[in-house]
Amino acid sequence: MNVQTMTAERPLLWPDHALSGLDKLVTGLLLAAVAVMVGVVSAQVALRYGFNRSIDWADEIGRLAFVWSIFLAIPLGVRQGAHIGIDVVADKLPAVWRGVLKRAGAALCALMMVAIAWAALGVARTVGRTDGHRRLERRLVHRAGGHRRAAVRLAPAAHRHRRAAGHTAGSGRMSALVVVGFMALALLGLPIAFSMGVASLVALWLSGVDLSMVPQRMMHSVNSFPLMSIPFFMLAGELMIKAGIVERLIALANTLVGRVRGGMAHVTMLAGAGLATVSGAAVSDASALSSILAPSLTKIYDKGFAAAIVAAAANLGPIIPPSGAMIVYAFMAGSSVSVGGMFMAGVVPGLIITFGFIGLCSWIATRRGWAVTGEPFRLATVLAELRRSLIVLAMPVLVIGGIVGGAFTATEGSAIAVVYSMLLGFFVTRTLKLADLPGLVVRAAITSAVVGALIAFASIITYLMTVDLLPQTLSTLLRGLTTDPLVYMALVALLLFVVGMFLESNAAYIMLVPLLHPIALQYGIDPLHFGFLFVLNLVIGMLTPPVGVVLFVVSGVTGVRMRELVANAWPFIALMYAVLVLCMLVPSIVTALPHALGY
Repeated sequence: MNVQTMTAERPLLWPDHALSGLDKLVTGLLLAAVAVMVGVVSAQVALRYGFNRSIDWADEIGRLAFVWSIFLAIPLGVRQGAHIGIDVVADKLPAVWRGVLKRAGAALCALMMVAIAWAALGVARTVGRTDGHRRLERRLVHRAGGHRRAAVRLAPAAHRHRRAAGHTAGSGRMSALVVVGFMALALLGLPIAFSMGVASLVALWLSGVDLSMVPQRMMHSVNSFPLMSIPFFMLAGELMIKAGIVERLIALANTLVGRVRGGMAHVTMLAGAGLATVSGAAVSDASALSSILAPSLTKIYDKGFAAAIVAAAANLGPIIPPSGAMIVYAFMAGSSVSVGGMFMAGVVPGLIITFGFIGLCSWIATRRGWAVTGEPFRLATVLAELRRSLIVLAMPVLVIGGIVGGAFTATEGSAIAVVYSMLLGFFVTRTLKLADLPGLVVRAAITSAVVGALIAFASIITYLMTVDLLPQTLSTLLRGLTTDPLVYMALVALLLFVVGMFLESNAAYIMLVPLLHPIALQYGIDPLHFGFLFVLNLVIGMLTPPVGVVLFVVSGVTGVRMRELVANAWPFIALMYAVLVLCMLVPSIVTALPHALGY
């Protein structure tokens, strides 16, 4: 099995030269949207603390720019092959049929987007006729602050949609259609987000539901101020990597633990933990660490173990705050979970896993007889490197501390991280150039658009499952099986173990959190405890074949065969599962710190 995306190597439907101008236009608009987001949110924080003033429209304009950035970056992601898909059937077909299947998938995605755009125009015309005197809202039909008013005006239609769907979905017909359609399309290689979208549209159409509700739900689902922190943290991570902070973290770690058995592996783990406090994403960390550390690691260890070290270190990204995975979970779980609380829930387990990895590397290095490497420990050298890295280490303290202390929200903190990273790259390390910004911004925007597309299309599935009363049915079934919260958590862990092997983690959060989180609350489980276990389970899934995204990134960068990488990664996977079980049995490991801080 392979994890692939819709390829960008060859034009799918039109020649590249016909689309290059459109690419430049969309890229320019995308850069403008991200600039507005960062500028507005940063200015809001500066004005609040510098002049005791605020911008009344900052939240609405920021969300407007975010919504536009998501839907602008989705087609760019298709062109560049960023949307994740699972290739099972296509891999076994001849090359000619793989090409046919790929082009058919692209055409299906295009038709789906045309159908959604047509439905959106219908909604826009309806809103425009009923509220034509609002100049700004009508010029920007999808203005963030106008969604609620549009929803109120269209509420009777939405009620008719639910009533019509209820007549045909009492037996779970729509949910069954979505599940079957999604699985079939995903196995054929269509990106997961578009598989959800196509399956949902077909189910709605067959059930006689007006498709005008689709664009409304999609835009409502991503019209969120907290979600803006995802592209900000991703951009901050990209900027910090470009600014050379990984090299500084490696130099500091090397002076601390380099002269021990397995020392270079220890350096990699500490560098991964340090990078995790900036980026919050495993995939970007895997790419950066593989490029920078893999050559040095392979001089000391065999290639398979060197690649496994990098993969394990990169997997710390979504566990140690800030974490994009925790932001997505908190958003999907609703008001019962805060982003700051989730961040703090990951601190102690993240440290346990980090030092557990270090101990495991020492044991393996000793068992295999690898020599001691690195420079001897010298306090003067440590202090010099610490002084050199202090400005880098100050950023997570400032950002995470400000979020936890209530000085600013997670979104405002992530925008501050972007500005801090730019200042660091331009004026301290001086390795960041103005010419680097467009590529970094677009890459971060496309990565966040992959998450946004999943959320947008999954919102339709959530609607269908709600109509089918699937959450209530599932709750009744599980509570009939057991009344023990620990057994419920074990059942969820078993489910996520299987899901994590075959489904991309963001898709799993978006599809399963709305179903399983409310049931956990009915069992009386602490929402932060359940949330962290959920995230950790799927983070481990990023290291487990056949759909371990981190494995594919590391394998692609280092050139190590997947079989060899997995054979060396299993001890790290086993250790993470051991920590998962420990956290499940001893909730205070997860909850003590956030509860002490008032979460």
